[in-house]
Amino acid sequence: QAQVTAPVAYSISFISVTAMPSATTYGAADGPTRKVEWDSRGATLGLLIQVGALLGKQVAALAVIVLQVVSSYDYLMSCNPEIIGFGMAATCEWSKAHVRCFPLIAILVSLLIAARMLMFLRAYYQLLKRDALVVFDVLPAYKDPLFLILLFSMSQACLHFALNIGAANDLSKDIKNKVEDAEFQESVNDLALFYIVPAGVFFALLYSSYDVAEAVLPLSKFFEGAPEEALAHVRRLQLIPEPAAVAVLQHRMEGKDGQALEGEAVYRRFIDLASELGRGNFASDRQLSRWRLVATWWPAKLLLDGRLADEESIHFHRAWYASWLPSLGLIGFVLYYCYLLIADKCMDIAGGSREDIAGLVVYVGFTILICRFAFEMAHTTLISPFFARNLDAAKPPTEAA
Repeated sequence: QAQVTAPVAYSISFISVTAMPSATTYGAADGPTRKVEWDSRGATLGLLIQVGALLGKQVAALAVIVLQVVSSYDYLMSCNPEIIGFGMAATCEWSKAHVRCFPLIAILVSLLIAARMLMFLRAYYQLLKRDALVVFDVLPAYKDPLFLILLFSMSQACLHFALNIGAANDLSKDIKNKVEDAEFQESVNDLALFYIVPAGVFFALLYSSYDVAEAVLPLSKFFEGAPEEALAHVRRLQLIPEPAAVAVLQHRMEGKDGQALEGEAVYRRFIDLASELGRGNFASDRQLSRWRLVATWWPAKLLLDGRLADEESIHFHRAWYASWLPSLGLIGFVLYYCYLLIADKCMDIAGGSREDIAGLVVYVGFTILICRFAFEMAHTTLISPFFARNLDAAKPPTEAA
């Protein structure tokens, strides 16, 4: 018992969002028998409002950047090789491409963050109600290649702004007076408000999203109201290391001896398999993908299982698939804008502007990344669950697995 309760307390204590639990009893075999107040945090509507507000602010700020870069050249440098030379012009085109591409991929990553957060929070609370606690595998943001790519792209965008400010103000002469000039300071302040500040807010969101446990139920709040019953609940908890959850959901779950699973039995079977697999050295030996935001969508495989036919799960399924309509529109906008950028650069190169090749390389690279990320999200949370659901519907009840 001591070996179980100690890591349980440690795992829950990672959490930061407040809740108001009250006394409750749980059924280990048949799921929760009575609702508690903190259970509402896993409700579909509450989660959609929470992540929707998060996503809306980010997309609005990033969309302003995109529109500014498209409609205005006030902050962009003219990359004329006849004036600044071929080498500087190529550097200008390279960095200018990052100015335009960074907010585009940031919009998509914001969508990934919001969707992933919704899935993880929903899975956490659904399993907690059923006497199971997910121990999240935390990866520092700087170890994720996606975070490093975005950081590099932002640095190249800042390089372009530095080149533009230097060329416009001729900082090679009398730097001190130029820097103290009111017009120069105003241009720098405008640049910060238009691009740097929204990008900084985005990075703050991105960095915090790597620790999902910071967004769930705090240990102190869990014990409010009925500490003795909450302690009894903690003692019943089965630990599920995140690598074990991923391993179990790599294949379609079936009951013992191949029996069909329906409804609550899907959760119970997952908890039994994952907690059993998580014992021993499995969790410590197993490594999750370093592409943490892109490759770890295991909650979707559990939550979108078509065999979950209770009313609450059906409402979640409908809400999730409905949320894909604006998501597809957002992805379509990003890809269309990438197409316009690539087409424009191809025309410039065909016209003899060889320095534009540097910009074209950036546009093509980012378009490939965006397509890859969008496909991974759509395949895991939309396409695969849709076909699995139709497969279940086509099978007789005795054969559905």
